[in-house]
Amino acid sequence: MSPLSTSTDMPVRSSRQTKSAPQPQQKSASISMPTRFNSTASKDSRSAARSRRSPRGGSHRVHNNVERQYRARLNDQYSVLLDALPVEITSSHGTDGDKTLSKIEILDLAKQHIATLEEEEAQLKEEKVMLKGQMQLLKGLVQLTGELVP
Repeated sequence: MSPLSTSTDMPVRSSRQTKSAPQPQQKSASISMPTRFNSTASKDSRSAARSRRSPRGGSHRVHNNVERQYRARLNDQYSVLLDALPVEITSSHGTDGDKTLSKIEILDLAKQHIATLEEEEAQLKEEKVMLKGQMQLLKGLVQLTGELVP
């Protein structure tokens, strides 16, 4: 029987045990695969040991709980983002109670709102530069005439 046999009366050897015990080479016509490449036996034994340790789903339950908490936090943050958007934007997209927005719609609305805010910021910066120029002109005029011009 080979050292990697899975018979019930003989335990499966791990890959470490197989590596340390060199196999005598036979001069036969059959081609045998070196034991270092046979990783399925060690994977099978690990999964079998894992299933013996925790009955079906022990680690899955923990992972599922973590994943559920992650989704809950993510959904809460979508709600926070939706609440941060102006009512005018969200009400125009049917959030009056008859339709809820999908996550993609919330992200699209937020993206549009950010683009609108950036445009407004650019316009306000231009206006600020223009007003500063007008203020400099008026200061120069006051210095020349010494009076305030109505």
